[in-house]
Amino acid sequence: MMRSMGKFHVYKQKTWVDSWIKIDHFIVDWVIGIHAQQRALFLWMRLLARTGAWFMVSVMILFMVWRILVFSDLSVIPEVFGAMFSAVCTKFLIDALAVRVGRVRPFVKRGMIPFVKKDEQDPSFPSNHAGGAFALAGYLAFHLSPLAPFLYVIAVGLATSRVFTLLHYPSDLLAGASVGTLVALGVSLML
Repeated sequence: MMRSMGKFHVYKQKTWVDSWIKIDHFIVDWVIGIHAQQRALFLWMRLLARTGAWFMVSVMILFMVWRILVFSDLSVIPEVFGAMFSAVCTKFLIDALAVRVGRVRPFVKRGMIPFVKKDEQDPSFPSNHAGGAFALAGYLAFHLSPLAPFLYVIAVGLATSRVFTLLHYPSDLLAGASVGTLVALGVSLML
């Protein structure tokens, strides 16, 4: 069955990504299997999947405001805006890759309703959320910001939540995180 994504893309039933990553399906099966026993975990994962990206940006902005108001440290402004620029660049790159690959999301492939509302025609590989989260954390890590370790913890949690909500396979997250980190490195070298 072919799925249409606007006038620009037609989903492939099986992509090259699906053919070589069998562990993805094993992990998704495991997540589906433990859902009934781990309700509290899934509630946290749903919350993180919905709000994790905005939480990261909010933390960065609050950190910037705090550093400016308390320490009169204006050097944090280019760091925060560089991190956000890295995330935006990552989004554009991942959007282009995702449409090209055309991988179907786990909930669509299994005929399930996702734990977080998502358009079933959006491609899965690579993960935009993981890419953006690791671009933000990575850029700040390359600039030795004290905020970077905290953002990495949130980024890993956000990425994990995308698997637990059946929106992504683990390989989608690894690819997105890799793209985000590479973009952050590139932007760090350019700015």
